[in-house]
Amino acid sequence: MVADIACVSRQTVSNVINAPHLVRDETRQRVVDAIATLGYQPNEAARTLRVGRSRLLAVLIDKTDHDADRIESSQFLEGLVQAAERSSFHFMMHGATELNTYKDLQTSYRPAGFVLSSTRHWKVRTEWLVESDVPFVAFGRPPDGLRHSHWVDFDDSAGVAEITRHLFLAGHRRIAFVDRADDATNGESARRTGWAQSMLEGGEELVGLERRVTNGIAHGERAAADLLGTPRPPTAIVCGSDSLAAGALRACAAAAPATVVTGYGNTPLAAALGFTSVDRRIAHAATHCVDILTGLIEGEDRMPVRQVMLKPRIVLRAGA
Repeated sequence: MVADIACVSRQTVSNVINAPHLVRDETRQRVVDAIATLGYQPNEAARTLRVGRSRLLAVLIDKTDHDADRIESSQFLEGLVQAAERSSFHFMMHGATELNTYKDLQTSYRPAGFVLSSTRHWKVRTEWLVESDVPFVAFGRPPDGLRHSHWVDFDDSAGVAEITRHLFLAGHRRIAFVDRADDATNGESARRTGWAQSMLEGGEELVGLERRVTNGIAHGERAAADLLGTPRPPTAIVCGSDSLAAGALRACAAAAPATVVTGYGNTPLAAALGFTSVDRRIAHAATHCVDILTGLIEGEDRMPVRQVMLKPRIVLRAGA
């Protein structure tokens, strides 16, 4: 129908849609006008068969990672969807991370690329994606530090270091640190590194000021109560998540209302309870992931390896 109205062949219509640079300006405009007149929309399934790839992107959610902070996870996924739509791509999400799931998705839906929302099982999944010539980008640095991998991550060490220094400038010296136990690797994490470095730079000791717990409000409350019950309680508590901070705030309200509590993530919980938090710029991370991935898909094979490290920022609220 479009071809008849524009007085061109069906192949010319196909070229206008899929390879407009092959068509003369005058002819292309006739086809565009005919498409507008008919309200025609290209069939994506048929287009996938013609050009060998779809406008579909896939992200598989590793629940072992994302259950830790559901609010941040939902913000990241929402950011992915919005960024993809701006580039005329669409996201499909799946709650399994086994390699067979990747293979099944690739066979059934032929997604043009993958966002790895977790770097667990990194080697097995990425080897298959590379062998299958499927573009991908990781949300988080690979554990083996592969130089040729595209990834987006947060400089969590810098974020906690900055908020700890801010507390120092406010006059605090006994600054405790409460974080998730599952974020520790050999007793260390990026957030702990930031806190420890700032404390040592200020000439303060670390002994007795750290607690590792399961993420959640109740666990944050118990950790803060434990710290406040020590002979030399802290005057400020830096928490590795907003959920932990909400619990710590509850304990401080009951025992030591002058104690300052800060969170991490700047989720709606921080805004609702009014405590200072660190914004990880989750929407920016999602946008960068999509930009890198669509660049790879659109044929930028020679583009340099993109490894984006986002620096968090403090969102100050009353009391800190």
